Formats: sequence, C-alpha cells, structure tokens
Amino acid sequence: PEAVLISQGGTYDISRGKEFKQLRRALLQTDRWPFVLLCHCEQDPPRRSKSRDPARDAFRAARIVGMLSHDLRAKSERQLEIAIANARLFQNPLNINSHGPLPWPKGDSLKFAFVGRLEWIKGFDLAIEVLRSAAWRERDWRLDVYGSGELQPELEAQVSTLGLSDRICFRGFASDIDSVWREHHVLLLASRAEGVPNSMLEAMLCGRPVVVSNVGGISAWVRDGETGYIVAQPDVPTLAATMERLWSDRNGLETMGSAAYERTFLLRDRDPASSLLRWLEEIGGPAARSEKQQTPAVVSQSQSLQLAPETVTASAKLSASDVDNLT
Repeated sequence: PEAVLISQGGTYDISRGKEFKQLRRALLQTDRWPFVLLCHCEQDPPRRSKSRDPARDAFRAARIVGMLSHDLRAKSERQLEIAIANARLFQNPLNINSHGPLPWPKGDSLKFAFVGRLEWIKGFDLAIEVLRSAAWRERDWRLDVYGSGELQPELEAQVSTLGLSDRICFRGFASDIDSVWREHHVLLLASRAEGVPNSMLEAMLCGRPVVVSNVGGISAWVRDGETGYIVAQPDVPTLAATMERLWSDRNGLETMGSAAYERTFLLRDRDPASSLLRWLEEIGGPAARSEKQQTPAVVSQSQSLQLAPETVTASAKLSASDVDNLT
C-alpha cells in the first residue's frame, strides 16, 4: 500500500493484542508503508513503563498521529513520557441531516435523551442514581435512552425496581438522530471516558444543550453554563449538583441550545473524510488518493461572507484560543 490508515477505538490499541502486534511489527520494520494513527477515546496506557515501549514506538513511527483535542495529546505525552511532535487534530463525520438548529420541543415536561452505548464507560448508571432522588421524582421530566450494550438488561431491571419505568424508557438504536432531537431538550451523557463524542456534537448542531463530563476533548467544545453543563467529575454527587444547576436554569435552555449550535457550527470540519484523505495523500503521494476524490477548493473571502446571519453573530463569540483548540 502507498499509505495506511489505522483507526483505533482507543488510544493504545496498537500496542495490545496479537493482531495489532503483527501489524505493528510490519509497519515498524519497513518504511514502505507510511501510516496515519488515529486515536479516538482516551485510554489508560500499559501499567509498566517497559510495556509502554510498543506504544511509544508506534507513535514515533507514525507519519501523523490524529488526536481529537490538544488535551488528549497532552495526556498521551504525559502517559508515554514522549513528545508527540507529529500530532494533528481530526474530527469524525456525524449522523445528522439538519442544516440548522431544530425547533425547540413544545411542552412543559423536560425531555432528556441519552445517546450512546449502554456500557460502564458511558456512565448511564450515574444518571439513574441522580434521577431516583426524591427531588427529581417530584419534577416533570422524562429520559429516553437510545442505544444498546452489555449493561442494558441490568439497567432496565434497575429502572424497573426503582419504579421509574414510566420516566426512563429504553428506545433501542436510533438511525435518525434528527428525529431524536425534534422531541428532546437536553443530552445527558455523564461518561467516565471519551474522545469527543459524536452524540454530543450532533445534539449541539441540532440546537440542544448538553450535560457532559469533563473527560477527553469535551472541554474544547462545550462552555459550561453557556452551551451546556460540564460535570467536573463523573460521579453521582457532582452530576447531581450539575443537574440542579440545569433545573434552575431550565427556562434558558432554548437560548443555551442556540449558542451550542452557533459555536459547534463554527468549529466543525465540514468534510472530515476529505481532511483525512489529504493526510494520506501527503504521506503516500498521489497514488494514495482515489482518482474520483478531488481536494475541496479553498473558500474565498467573498464566499465566506455568505454565511447565515446567526453564524456571523456567533463568530464574534469565538476567541483565538477556541479556534486554536480545534485547528
């Protein structure tokens, strides 16, 4: 191959398992296969320093290491005790069809949505613990759960035992994310570890505020109290305190959702697939690129002025550091 793209679910998959061991050796033993290494979700490194050598070798050998945020890059540099000078930021494609914020759902009941895998790492159990409290039982809300996973039977049983089945409903996998956000006000995702969750970006691009943990690269996208709420630690007391803030601010959630859309729209890579293809062309030459794939033209200044009015308004809200975090 002229170039290789390795997309890891975590950060250090390349250093683990027999299959990755074989791939790593093949890549490191020859310079004929230049490769890009993508790191999606934050992940604990091997415990022993010597066991981290395979990860260090792979990161050094990669022509480009794709990271979802500067924070995740800095974390990996600390964990591996190396400088990752070949790191660049990338974004993932999203599953939405809307071209602007969706209309705000009507009704007095506050409608949360959880969109993600029902696994320990996603922290849905924390949300149950908060919503089972006496205070939340007295409030008008509902939570719809979109996704599946190994913990689904256990979580469904817990919800039933707590008498919350009329409030918390498991809806299964949703292929139409726009339809989810036409009916819900807030994303609730108290993850224990992340990269930059697609479900968060999709919610904000639909004009919805989010409740998310301060993990992975989330803080580069969400401004606490302006576009959503950042849970400082993924635990029950901290999530409970954060959701109390949300409940107190509930009359301003629509405005917060509009701000979430504006900020995310401005920082979003419109064509992340083409961005990755340009990386492959860079390291592998023209043969690494499909003949049908054309490099998008650079947007001229006159074209950039044809943005929607809400986008022009939002641009004034972005500082230089905001842009630096995602470029």
